Amino acid sequence: MNKLLSGLVAGIALLAAAPAALAANVAVRVEGTGDTLVPRSVVATQPGSFSKDGDSAHQCSAASAGGALERATAGDWSGRWASFGDYEVQTIKGEAHASNAGDASGTYWAFWLNYKLASSGACSTPAQEGDDVLFFPSCFGQGCTREPTPLRIASAPSSAQPGQAFDVRVVQYVVTFGGPPDFAATTTEAPAGGAAVTAGGRSFATRADGVAHVTVDGRGVAGVRAAKPGYVRSATESVCVNCTPGAEPPPTSPAPDTIGPATTIRLRAGKVFRHRRGPRTLRGTAALDPSGLYAVKLRLKRRVGPHCSFFSGRRERFRRMPCSRSGAFVTVGDRADWSYLLPKRLRRGRYLLEAYAIDRVFNRGGTAHVRFRVK
Repeated sequence: MNKLLSGLVAGIALLAAAPAALAANVAVRVEGTGDTLVPRSVVATQPGSFSKDGDSAHQCSAASAGGALERATAGDWSGRWASFGDYEVQTIKGEAHASNAGDASGTYWAFWLNYKLASSGACSTPAQEGDDVLFFPSCFGQGCTREPTPLRIASAPSSAQPGQAFDVRVVQYVVTFGGPPDFAATTTEAPAGGAAVTAGGRSFATRADGVAHVTVDGRGVAGVRAAKPGYVRSATESVCVNCTPGAEPPPTSPAPDTIGPATTIRLRAGKVFRHRRGPRTLRGTAALDPSGLYAVKLRLKRRVGPHCSFFSGRRERFRRMPCSRSGAFVTVGDRADWSYLLPKRLRRGRYLLEAYAIDRVFNRGGTAHVRFRVK
């Protein structure tokens, strides 16, 4: 059985009720076995909730990723309410992939968020501004030689001249799982060598670095797309070839995003905790960003007398360092309401907690600082 099966509960489109959230513009795409069922479509989430089986007890938040799927498909998906208390998506736009743990060649609808295997079900994942939601058929069992992962066009020009070559860079994704007890999934990006990039009715191959030299003849808006055996086809990107007045207009683009998201730490500056009452969960919020959130990072420094140490996310413990040095920041996810659970409560000492956020075009916001003490 392949390792991606261990992500079945997290990545299978298991839809559970989620808390209400502010409306957000979310891009939704559904790739079927043979073709795209829902091209990348930006929808605005709504307040409220809905049920897919008519049972009022089986509710899904309309402001979640599952709610975005509901809007993007005009409700054209179905599933069952499973014994673990969630919807299991079985059909989208008439294409069925109903998982069955007893079926060695089973398929299911995988759910990815922001080009990462989702860590929770679609309706237990609140939608944020700029999120990318993707569903595609995956598989498990002995009949599945490799669970597919997506391709993405990481860069392509918005415009080009007829017959003039331009570069298209394609990336692919690899999922690895950690050890017990939670087998947490890590999604990494790599160049997609050997992918076929189609544009203007022609096909071009990417090199080992994932870059293809593409040429489009004629004029107008050309759709550029990437495909590779064993991977999920990319979304279509638009390149305007020799666009002039009277020809097709170039795709509209929002104003460039040049400001990083602000971050707030939910801990009062100067707060003093009693011995054995130090915090264990660090929390905060990152402002929603038009480009979407890429990552929230934090750093925790402890000082006891003349000695300093920094919390290591990799080792999950404090490491002694000179007070003049700076420890590494720890990535805590890409959600606006972020939290990080420490292995145990903080012991005696003076602490400096810092946090900042990065958006998906890599603008870094300002760093928030909070000093506190455990006596």
